[in-house]
Amino acid sequence: MAAIYQSTKGRLKPMLGIAIILISVLSLFALDGVLVWLYNKGRISSTVAAAGIGVYALILFLVLLWRFSISCTYSLDGVKLLFCRVYIRNPRLEEQVLVREMLYFGDPEEAARKFDAKRTKSFTARRGVLKTKALIYKREDKLRRVLFSPNEELTQMLTDLIRNKK
Repeated sequence: MAAIYQSTKGRLKPMLGIAIILISVLSLFALDGVLVWLYNKGRISSTVAAAGIGVYALILFLVLLWRFSISCTYSLDGVKLLFCRVYIRNPRLEEQVLVREMLYFGDPEEAARKFDAKRTKSFTARRGVLKTKALIYKREDKLRRVLFSPNEELTQMLTDLIRNKK
């Protein structure tokens, strides 16, 4: 029983990727033009103009990285469920849940009503078409919740595991 699923962040089509890069570069140039105009009018200092461009470029970079480069992988081997974040191509283990710790798998709203889990981690697909599910588990006498977007195969496997545990 092994299931590995990578969330559907979806790869960009080449033309859409090129368009996003061009729009990003053009927006940087437009902001630079506005800040230079304000500087020439004496409304802002050169330090403020440079800081404005730097902050905007950093925010733009982080948003694009988060939106298009990070995805999640879920893998279940019958003993544990692993949640990994994949940064471009490098997976990093974020959470590991043992099957014996699992208490509930299903709708997030129902999980919030039934369980008072203080700690929540999210591994959902932003642009995916899959529904978000909640997994409640108990570790060190504390309830914890993981939100993620499994495919049908993984959903069925987890549902069967939880049902057979009881």
